[in-house]
Amino acid sequence: MSFNCFPVELHHQILCFMDPEDLLALRKTSKYFLALTHEPRLWTSVYYHIRQTHALGCSQSEFAALTPCQSERLLVRASKTQRVFQTFREHPQRHIFPSGQTRKLGPLAALSFLSERFLLSVDETTVVYVWDISNAGSAVDEEAPSFPRARLTLVGWKFLTYSMSNDHSTLYVVLSKGARAHIFSLVLPLTTSNAEEVFKFRDVAYLDTHFNNIDSIDPESCLVLLQLSNAIIEVVDWRTEARASVLVHQQGIEEHPNRNYVHALRICGPYILCFRRWSVDAYPIPAPFLDPARAREPPLPVLQHIMPGTAFIRKTSLSRVRHTRSPSGDVYTLYALAEDQRQGMHHYQVHVHTTPVPALSVRLLAFGAAEADRRVSAWDLGESGMRGAWVCTYMGEARYVAAFAASASVYPEPSLFSLLSLSFSDSLEGGTLEMPPEVVPRFEAEVVSTVASRYSDGELRFLCSMVMMTVVLF
Repeated sequence: MSFNCFPVELHHQILCFMDPEDLLALRKTSKYFLALTHEPRLWTSVYYHIRQTHALGCSQSEFAALTPCQSERLLVRASKTQRVFQTFREHPQRHIFPSGQTRKLGPLAALSFLSERFLLSVDETTVVYVWDISNAGSAVDEEAPSFPRARLTLVGWKFLTYSMSNDHSTLYVVLSKGARAHIFSLVLPLTTSNAEEVFKFRDVAYLDTHFNNIDSIDPESCLVLLQLSNAIIEVVDWRTEARASVLVHQQGIEEHPNRNYVHALRICGPYILCFRRWSVDAYPIPAPFLDPARAREPPLPVLQHIMPGTAFIRKTSLSRVRHTRSPSGDVYTLYALAEDQRQGMHHYQVHVHTTPVPALSVRLLAFGAAEADRRVSAWDLGESGMRGAWVCTYMGEARYVAAFAASASVYPEPSLFSLLSLSFSDSLEGGTLEMPPEVVPRFEAEVVSTVASRYSDGELRFLCSMVMMTVVLF
């Protein structure tokens, strides 16, 4: 009995277990399979099958709203990222260089997508690789090797952080050893290049960190932020090696002000945004680091937003900063995904206004109730700040990956005029915009993947990154 003798329903049942890329290849074999693989219900079945084993950052309702083309792109991307992850995790030593040589890699310490084409990996011996994954883990050979386009080896050094330029054309990597830190840059091609071409890291800066970790790096302004203590943030220009200290205020917190620890730092134009346990602060960047035109303007005030008395922020992840310039003023906007030790996950929207009146507004967009004995061990917030994912652990073991998505229609941004028309209350030297009371919705987070095996911390963070990469944003 030939395959054509089976009923269409059985064909449909068989095809839903195929890899999405194989379905696209099967579509080209005959008019029958061309029609069959264009049926929306087939891709819906593939979605329900894939989401059992893949980390998908798309809920059932979101998938139902996608067009057939978007559905196919989402599932193909999910399948490919899963294969890439499994290839690096299960075969860490099976990577072949274009010259044909093989190289033994140590256990992975970090693994992160730079784009749909490039992947960053760092092993525990501090060998940094940038891989071209455009053909890695193909449907034909799931163990197909990928080729490193760049390699940086500094054995005994510590990998601190990395950052991409705003146009995603340049990668910046920070490594440290003792009191020294080096910043390396790597220009990534925006178009397809010669498969044999190898890119080289460039040492762009050397810094004396005084044995402190670098908390944030801003490629556009060439500034680095170091937290020297709970009360001092140091700003360093890596081009000139000029540095200055910014004092972190302890006012505004009635109980245990010295325990208002700093969790995350980000440069927002002329301000340093500081997420802390019980507050969000904005400190002016010292004048020597500002452009001459802004440095001649009157000094900016310090801004602070005090969290509600019930808040107890433990971890924070920040999105990219978006700058909006209009005749009514300049606004820097970012989003934060924070874990409250008592109330679960929180999603915040932060506006830093520099003109006409410096002000800081922090808005709680959504929250999720904390579950007993459950903690977040890894998380990721997309660049737009409107999608996020986290790994939930129970009794010390990772159990599942949860994801959420929001849209501008759900969380409309208040206009600058409406913000400035709100009541203004003094806070430290500047002010904070008090948002009117409103009903804060709960997270519509959905479990997108279960974690059945033991993963390292780096692999758990990569699982969250996979959720971000598999989402189609339109």
